[in-house]
Amino acid sequence: MNKFLKVISEPLFWVMSYFWMFIFTFGSAYASFPKGYNTWGGNFIEYGIFEKCLGSFFASIGWPLYWSVKLWS
Repeated sequence: MNKFLKVISEPLFWVMSYFWMFIFTFGSAYASFPKGYNTWGGNFIEYGIFEKCLGSFFASIGWPLYWSVKLWS
């Protein structure tokens, strides 16, 4: 137990944990991104790679909030 406490007290542990959760969350957010949206005129506009990546990037920055919403819904 003492060794575990020593590992989690290192700042690099927390930086790497945040980094790996960022990557994991990006993939999850990208895969669950909606296909597109309907306009008022009834046309369907499909999201491209840029929109999906941008939305997934912002979800990944705040990954604790993202997973809180995913787990509660």
